[in-house]
Amino acid sequence: METVILSLEALQSRLDAKIEDIEDVRLAMEALQKYREAETDLGLKIPPIEEAFFVVTKHNIPATTEELEEAESLSYLFRKLRYSANNLSGNVDRLHPTFQKQLHSSLTTFRHECTGFCASYAEEGPMVTGLIPREASDKLAFFQVSCLSTFAHSPLAADDLTHDNLYSRTDSMPFGDETLN
Repeated sequence: METVILSLEALQSRLDAKIEDIEDVRLAMEALQKYREAETDLGLKIPPIEEAFFVVTKHNIPATTEELEEAESLSYLFRKLRYSANNLSGNVDRLHPTFQKQLHSSLTTFRHECTGFCASYAEEGPMVTGLIPREASDKLAFFQVSCLSTFAHSPLAADDLTHDNLYSRTDSMPFGDETLN
């Protein structure tokens, strides 16, 4: 029963998140996917738990008040979770056109910045023939800093611009690009 309650609470906290930007939409969609994956399993686990505690109560088998209250609240928590999932799904549907326009605009800007960066890297980067190793190393460092500063000002940049965050975002860009085409 405890794992069911923990699952319900974890899903509830993910479904209650506010949607303010494109990243929040991605997280909301992941939360809805997790909910859909767990929905049937949770729906099948709750009735037997409730039935078992009904038998415990009916036959005056000792159980803590806390356990009885938790068993009684399972259906409520599951209904609340279902309501939150439906609410979040409705919010995503309602906000979809706005964020789709924003994503399209951001991807256009991102493509333009990438094209400019790649052209500059090819013409002036560390792979230019005739550079001594020290110059190549300096140019590489310059382009690494340039890359982070360029994409830090991009509309797709996050507050915490790290290598992992950039990788996560570039991993999700093709998905956003495919949905727009």
